[in-house]
Formats: sequence, structure tokens, C-alpha cells
Amino acid sequence: MTDVSPNRPQSYIVLEDIKKVYNWLMSNAGGQLESLAKHRLWLNVDSAQDDWTWHAADELVFGLAYDTGGRFVVRSLLLPYRILLLGAGAHEYRVASLPTLTSSATNIPHPEMVRSGWSKLRETRQLFDICFKVQGREIPAHRGMLAAMIPHFETAFAGSFRESVVSGDDTELPVYRLPKQEAESAFAVQSVVDYVYTGTFSRPTFSNLDEADTALEELLDLMSLSKLWDIPELANGAVKAIVDLELIRFDNCDEVLEHAEACQMTALITLCQRTKEQNRW
Repeated sequence: MTDVSPNRPQSYIVLEDIKKVYNWLMSNAGGQLESLAKHRLWLNVDSAQDDWTWHAADELVFGLAYDTGGRFVVRSLLLPYRILLLGAGAHEYRVASLPTLTSSATNIPHPEMVRSGWSKLRETRQLFDICFKVQGREIPAHRGMLAAMIPHFETAFAGSFRESVVSGDDTELPVYRLPKQEAESAFAVQSVVDYVYTGTFSRPTFSNLDEADTALEELLDLMSLSKLWDIPELANGAVKAIVDLELIRFDNCDEVLEHAEACQMTALITLCQRTKEQNRW
């Protein structure tokens, strides 16, 4: 076999004879083929249609992904003869197990790490490059964070609304100009900025009727601004706060309904309508 195998013509009949020989060797050869490890006894093909390629057992490697460095992938024909080939001098490629990877002690998921990094810059007042001025307050922020989280600002800072940014002098941040129809409430603008950095906002607190009216007005402003700037999660958060804080009363239900209709907040519209229907007194 060592002399004739590479010289056999390529045919199905010969292939079947070769398989019979390999099967016989599987049952009878035991460990007696190791001395022939350098001889090209093994037909290494996937099918009879392939160009016949003969290899020595020492050249064959189980678990190899590609032929490389004088070593060859074991093809389909020889796979059933794994034990025979390994006993004849073939090799098996094994990748060692990866040791446990070290990571940071906090192990924060990447999206949270990004948000946390921006929040830290905000807390330490570093790298601010834009601010909002509303109701006598200055609310600084980072354009990159605003643009990444809110499509309105991506459009504004990319060019479509650059005229909305008023440059300050060397000691002042550029100001994002807020048209009155966009935002007149410092609470609403601050809540948007808080939401961008933290994913939440601080609900207003109150201890008397006047403060409750102010809280409702602020939350309605936030709902309107969130709707205008296409921040649906924050708009819904404002609605939920209005309901949770029990700010809708019989004497202001019409006002809330008017705001809800203007913002097309379907859930709040339905709530107000049902409230009016249930309290016809």
C-alpha cells in the first residue's frame, strides 16, 4: 500500500476499495501503523469528485481550520477514522481554555459607563460647550451628549439650526437660543438636561395649593417641551408624574385636557375625558 496508493487512478471503485482497507485497519491494525507516520497512505478528500490528495498521518491535524505550515485539515473521507489516524501519527489541535479575564471592580455595562462618564464631566463642570439661559438661570451641557440622545439637537448642532446658537465671549459658553414657543420654563429645560445625563428627572415637590399649581404648570411645560423635542419617554414621564402626584383636580381638568390635546398625549386626553364624565356634579 505504501508504494501504490498515490499512484492509483481516481475512481469510485478504487475509493470503495480504499475505504475497505481503512475499515480493516480500524479493526486490526491496533497501534502498528506509527512507524508509517511519514508515508502518504491517507486519501484526504471530501468526495470522490475532488482532486485526490494523499498525505502522511504526520501531516494531518484534527481541529485545524486551514491548511498551513505543512499541516493539513482532515477532510470528510478520513473523519470516521479519527482513532486509527491518531494512532498512526496524526495530530489533534487543541486550544487551551481562556483564563478568567480581569475586569474593572465595578464591571459597569458599556452603555452605563458612557452615561456615567458624561455625568461625571457634568458634575465636575468640565468640557461644557453649550448652555441654556432661561428664567434667569444658566444650565450648562455638552453638545455631544445632547446630540447623541436627542435628535432635535443632532439636527440643531449639525447645521440646520446653527443660528440658534449664540456665541459668547472667551469667558462664556455659547448659548442655545430658546424661542419662547419652545421653552419658557427653567424646570422643563433642566429636566431635559437631567434626563439626557441620568435617564430620569426630579419631580417637583409642593406643600400647599399654590405650590401644587406651580408643579402642575412645570410638568405640563415639560410634557410640551419633550413632545416638541421628540423625547417620548420624558413626555410620558411628565404625564405619569402629574397623575402620581394627583395634580389633576376638578377645577383644572379642562386646562390639563387642553394641554394634552395640544401635545397629542392620547393617554392623558383619555384620563381627563373620563375624569370629567365621572364627576358631573
